[in-house]
Amino acid sequence: MVAGADSAQNKDRQTLIPLTIKQLKGASQEHQDDAWKVDGAELHNVKLVGCVLNVDEQSTFTKFDIEDSTGVIEVKLWDSGGDDHVMVERRAACR
Repeated sequence: MVAGADSAQNKDRQTLIPLTIKQLKGASQEHQDDAWKVDGAELHNVKLVGCVLNVDEQSTFTKFDIEDSTGVIEVKLWDSGGDDHVMVERRAACR
């Protein structure tokens, strides 16, 4: 095996893959501890682009309902306990 090949393969596996909510909801796992997969590709980093329909702030997390014209998904942003001003501003912008 070529030196550095493992790190190059690892980087390729962790590339950000554009997905719709419909595709994300169709993700599957072969076993409970396996990575989630869509069309055979492992999911590591996911970025959703959509409209925030609802924001529900709880003591330990904030729940967002996001819609992208292919579906709606519930997303939780867990509170790390040390909210910085950037996160406070981002949550406020979603209201």
